[in-house]
Amino acid sequence: LEALERSGWYALKCGDTIQYIKSIELKVRVFNYYEDSLQIFKITKQVVSLYNKYGAPEKAAQALPIAIATKLQYHKYDEAQILMSIFENQSGYFDGNGNIIPRYSNYYACKAQYYLGIQELDSAEIYLKKLKEAGQELDAYQGLIDLYQKKEATDSVLYYCKLSEDARNIK
Repeated sequence: LEALERSGWYALKCGDTIQYIKSIELKVRVFNYYEDSLQIFKITKQVVSLYNKYGAPEKAAQALPIAIATKLQYHKYDEAQILMSIFENQSGYFDGNGNIIPRYSNYYACKAQYYLGIQELDSAEIYLKKLKEAGQELDAYQGLIDLYQKKEATDSVLYYCKLSEDARNIK
């Protein structure tokens, strides 16, 4: 946090406002590590406001994923959906078909978690399969376990437990 403070100070001194905001944004990762949701939301709100103020709405939207994941973790699906909509429509990370660029494919886990939470299981399954296709097998299998537990499909739960264990051993 001290290094980010110093980085931000030097960015301001050099007149680089966007880099200054980025130094604030990076603090979210630190607070995510410590699971401090209040700081995550506070800093994200500040960063989004600053990016928008300085004419960088795309960067504002790109700053939302950790806040989205945290909202989902606390089952705040309505609030998460609002942030997800902003992220998907303004980040520049999605193509015309709604597919995220491969570098950020782990976002499909958030989409799946959202749909699991609001009981739209078919939609959750679509995003879990996209997650698997993107090479995120372990996260996809763990999501599929949750999905099939909700569907009470014991055979599928056992199947994905085995695949999840195999994927965990490979990593």
